Amino acid sequence: MTVVVDYVISSKPTWEAALVHYPDDPTKAQYWHKIATQVWIRTRAAEAQNWRCCWCGHKMCEEPGRRDSVTREHVTPRSLGGNDGYGNIAAACARCNRKRGILDINVFMGMVQRNGWVQGKMV
Repeated sequence: MTVVVDYVISSKPTWEAALVHYPDDPTKAQYWHKIATQVWIRTRAAEAQNWRCCWCGHKMCEEPGRRDSVTREHVTPRSLGGNDGYGNIAAACARCNRKRGILDINVFMGMVQRNGWVQGKMV
């Protein structure tokens, strides 16, 4: 199933907005609402962090598919019992999110500092 969702969403998605996008397909409308809400949470986290990665401090961009693209970072990975709630989400660049995987926060921060990824110096 394919639905189109903007990469940055500034206002909280509503069910009414989902029905505007997919008025004849309630399944797609429901899927759109779920994905749009996740994008909205990611956008809120990025704005709260001034569009800087929570790990390396690098400036993140809105465009998908780049190593500096903004992503949703689960502070406690879902595989380790974390959830999608606001308190467990931060914004991280795609590079740090991919490299961290499910590593413990302290272990990963040590890697970030040892490898010189701090404050946008991504080598």
